[in-house]
Amino acid sequence: MAASPHPDVVAAALGGLLPLLPPARLPAAVAAAHAISDDRTRAVGLAELVPALPAELRATAVAAAVDALLASPVYGWFHPLGTLGPHATPAQLARLWAAALAEEDDYPQGALAALAPHVDPERREQALGLALGYEPAHRVEALGGLVPHLDEAQRRRAYRAVSEIGEPSTWAVGLAGLVAYLAPADAAEATEAALTTAAGLRDPVARTRLLTDLARRLDGPARETALAWAFAAARTIGAEQRGPRFPALTDLVPLLADG
Repeated sequence: MAASPHPDVVAAALGGLLPLLPPARLPAAVAAAHAISDDRTRAVGLAELVPALPAELRATAVAAAVDALLASPVYGWFHPLGTLGPHATPAQLARLWAAALAEEDDYPQGALAALAPHVDPERREQALGLALGYEPAHRVEALGGLVPHLDEAQRRRAYRAVSEIGEPSTWAVGLAGLVAYLAPADAAEATEAALTTAAGLRDPVARTRLLTDLARRLDGPARETALAWAFAAARTIGAEQRGPRFPALTDLVPLLADG
């Protein structure tokens, strides 16, 4: 099959068509994905198909997707890893892990978090060690992605590392991202600290945005509290701040609708 001049369109179409394809058409879909000329887009197209493929097609598709990802590890290259990871071999996972560690920006947290459920405990410990050494904003992002895949002792280390962050907003977001995975006493303490910190911000725009961010990360009554406080904060944004007021409210509306 000839390479498509519109690879992104093909990859998107394959993902959209997948639920509708009868099994007999899957080989043709795989062939279309293999024909995409752009490495990253080819990997995305193959990854979209992998969960639905029979074993005789899946292994080849995974191998080709891994090769394509490693050929051009550009920004955001790791997004297909969540789909490919469960089907990758140990050797393929090792190659992907090495590529993540070699990322030029020195913050491979997205790739490592995507691979963490599928690698050995030693590699998860390696990812945690890296995350603990990041500057605060990247530390929060990295630990939030890793924490679901860590053991209890590692989660406590993550909690201590976030607790040491001095910048209030980053600290609060980091705590909220860990709450669901902490022991009950620590979770209650972290939730109260995050909400109290957010509510104490003097600038109503900053307060609204932080409480909205916390609402995305919390569940149950804590989420409802964050939403209520965020809405109350948004209503206090004055006319002199009308520029940031609109995005603050539009970020909040979908969460209120879901609540």
